[in-house]
Amino acid sequence: MRKFPWLSFLLLLLACMVFGWILSTSTQAFRVWIIAGSFLLLMDMGLTAPITLIEIFFGSWLTTDKRAFLTVLVLSLGLVVILTWIEIFARVTVLLAAGTLFRLDLQQAKFKRWQALTILLLTCIIGYSIGIFSHEKLTSDLPMLSLHVSLDLAFSLQELPLPTRNHIQPTLNK
Repeated sequence: MRKFPWLSFLLLLLACMVFGWILSTSTQAFRVWIIAGSFLLLMDMGLTAPITLIEIFFGSWLTTDKRAFLTVLVLSLGLVVILTWIEIFARVTVLLAAGTLFRLDLQQAKFKRWQALTILLLTCIIGYSIGIFSHEKLTSDLPMLSLHVSLDLAFSLQELPLPTRNHIQPTLNK
């Protein structure tokens, strides 16, 4: 029986929930939510095969001096972009760290690669969705539980006579 890494699971779930909540506070555009969710899923897919991706992208790229120089320029431009948008980069780094921890724990628990990918993707989708929908539900103007009264009942309540009280006028003693 495999031991499931619950602590790293909860960390990734909470990180994705916070990411969804923050994204929901910043924009109401559904397209942005889909793009950010797709980025999250692509990031998780990259975590399942990081060595293969590194070999594909950088395997034969750094063989000449011109390519190495171009790589240094692109990386320095990337560093400037990261420092400019440090708030966004910090959130992405937290997501990467939580995802990497969970992936390593799944690997240590002897899960297969496709099982780890499935668990990672489901965890991120669920956490991200919970974050967005909980923000939308908790901050909307509509109450969480609304009582809807039918029009017939409302009109029948208007026809009922209102209770009256007999007011006794106090008498003044002379």
